[in-house]
Amino acid sequence: MNEPLSVCRWKALSFPFHPQAQMKRTHWLRAAVLVATLAPQVHAQDKALRQEIDALHAGMVAAFKTDPATLARFYADDASILGGGGRYVGRTQVDQYWREGSSMIAEWNLEVLEVGGDTTTPWVRGRSTMLGKSGRRMVTEYIGLLKRQPDGQLRFYVDMYVAASPGPRRSPGSEL
Repeated sequence: MNEPLSVCRWKALSFPFHPQAQMKRTHWLRAAVLVATLAPQVHAQDKALRQEIDALHAGMVAAFKTDPATLARFYADDASILGGGGRYVGRTQVDQYWREGSSMIAEWNLEVLEVGGDTTTPWVRGRSTMLGKSGRRMVTEYIGLLKRQPDGQLRFYVDMYVAASPGPRRSPGSEL
């Protein structure tokens, strides 16, 4: 006998052994197993990506301490650096940016604040702190779009930065 749909739903909800109720439980159980299985893998992938991006940044700081002009090697050949009122696109301009700009910096620190994306094209949000040879301290916040290169290494594809704000921003007329 064919029962109306509303009766079937009522039976599925009211009688735990009704075939529709068992089917719903089976679907939920499968979904829970899938989530439980994939969650550690996703977390492990996120952790591995974070470690790789942390290592990239540590390599940049180490390269700066030895030979600042070599920092351009952490950028893809078709990379862009955008910020500070300038735009540097391609290998020649990125090389020039680091060769000329790094000569004025005494100390440099990078802090990775957040990472995301996939293993081929991840992104990073961070903070750069530079101490100039004149004693001037400059803090910038940046977004980096990274791209995995044919050699397997991650390199910056787009590096965009702005001066970090000295504190919380407020809208005109508001009080802190």
